[in-house]
Amino acid sequence: PMLATGDKLVAAASKAFDVEMRFEDVFETEAKKVLHSQSHSDSSELQYILDYYSLVREGKTNYISTTAFHDVTGGHSQEPDGFFSA
Repeated sequence: PMLATGDKLVAAASKAFDVEMRFEDVFETEAKKVLHSQSHSDSSELQYILDYYSLVREGKTNYISTTAFHDVTGGHSQEPDGFFSA
């Protein structure tokens, strides 16, 4: 599977939906506002997402373990182009 940056994800979505989009990095405070206003998750789940987001931004963890995904599911994860086209 490919390791996709925000720019790569936006490029795949733009291509699939035939709409020009651009990636915009957000600060944690903005992410918190968006999550609270657009999510039905409880506060502990939202805090987990924000904590994970912080670790990723600091380079302390990756988004996905590709070898573990294959070992557990027996298949490969979906690439961004396929995800947005589905």
